[in-house]
Amino acid sequence: PSLIGALARAPAAPPASAASVADVILVGGMDCEGCAVPIRHAIERVGGVERVDVEVATKRVTVRHAPRTDLLA
Repeated sequence: PSLIGALARAPAAPPASAASVADVILVGGMDCEGCAVPIRHAIERVGGVERVDVEVATKRVTVRHAPRTDLLA
């Protein structure tokens, strides 16, 4: 699956810390937990990432991170 997708601010849940923000990445082709695990692990290795939630059914990855974290670098 490709990590390239639409990136949108997710205002719903309160931040993990006062300075964090959340982004939602839509991942086309993520059809099973086998796809989700390496995606989660790759994003968790990005500096500034605090939390990663993967929803296979909706093909969404919600990433909580420091405001200046570049998730698509």
